[in-house]
Amino acid sequence: MTVLALISVLAAGCGSMSNRADAKLAEPAKMKQDEGYVVISTGTNYVDQFGVGVFLTIAPAQAQYRQDELALLAVSSQVLKSDFSDHFGLLHAVKLKAGAYQYYQANLDVRRYAISVPNARFQVVAGQVTYLGEFFYTMSLKTRDRREMRDKEQRDMTLLQQKNPALAALPRIKNIAQYSGYVLKDEAPVEQALPVE
Repeated sequence: MTVLALISVLAAGCGSMSNRADAKLAEPAKMKQDEGYVVISTGTNYVDQFGVGVFLTIAPAQAQYRQDELALLAVSSQVLKSDFSDHFGLLHAVKLKAGAYQYYQANLDVRRYAISVPNARFQVVAGQVTYLGEFFYTMSLKTRDRREMRDKEQRDMTLLQQKNPALAALPRIKNIAQYSGYVLKDEAPVEQALPVE
């Protein structure tokens, strides 16, 4: 009964919650000298009606899996309104101190247990926007799920200009980071590996 009540609440709230990392909420005027922004869009071809959703975790480059999480960005969600009309997707902006970071996929469905999680590393530069591209997650019932980083700079920067002109005006670096190692493999953190196919 509790599960049904929870599903009803989530369904009723469909598209009614806001994205805490929405680019329109960024305040570049309050940025400290050692801070910069990461801008990344996320998207998917399918949103599970009852699923908890797929997320991207941003953490320091040397952090272990699910530790020192700095941001959790929705990839698929029943309770957030999409920024794009052709697929579910969101434009995120995260303020971070200059330095080295990683992102990796996190599925909050407790029925799934991660044993091998690839990650991608990137740098944040003080006073600038680092554009990471679009993380697109393809869910498939016939083949393995796929994840890829797409260069959607023109589309995303046009949307950023609409949502937050002050953030769009900052100097920008493009770094379409690809998976290059693992944050978790066989239940233990490992060193960076060769690029993942």
